[in-house]
Amino acid sequence: IEGLVYQSLSMHILNHKREINDNHPNTSLLKRELKQIRKIAKKIQKDVSLPYNLEQLSEECGLSQAKLQEGFKLLYTRTVTEYIRHARLEAARDLLRNSDMNVSEVVYTIGFSSRSYFSKIFKNKYKISPSEFKHKIESENAVEVIAKKI
Repeated sequence: IEGLVYQSLSMHILNHKREINDNHPNTSLLKRELKQIRKIAKKIQKDVSLPYNLEQLSEECGLSQAKLQEGFKLLYTRTVTEYIRHARLEAARDLLRNSDMNVSEVVYTIGFSSRSYFSKIFKNKYKISPSEFKHKIESENAVEVIAKKI
């Protein structure tokens, strides 16, 4: 019985080790390369308005465009372009919510050049147009102001 207990225990230990080793992402990227990709992502988040492109970001971090794309897919489940668009849309949402800027001002502040394109992708992501979103936020703020006065 003691031998069976040890055998069972060793099988559990082996399975546990196998599961731990399998949790590592299946990628050819090195840790330092993933660190570079995270650094690029932080840079994009920090200033979404800059005119980023894959070639320039690739040169900046010293990785091939393919490795950069692979890293973004692995870490953020998005391509570089999708990540930039996502970051800009989040920044736009925050600006619409927390500033006095109108939609056109927000569009140019976050690095888009076309208001119609911005409106289209904003509505696809948030299921409401930027103008309706801004109006809704302003209405909610007005209700809060009135409630505080009462």
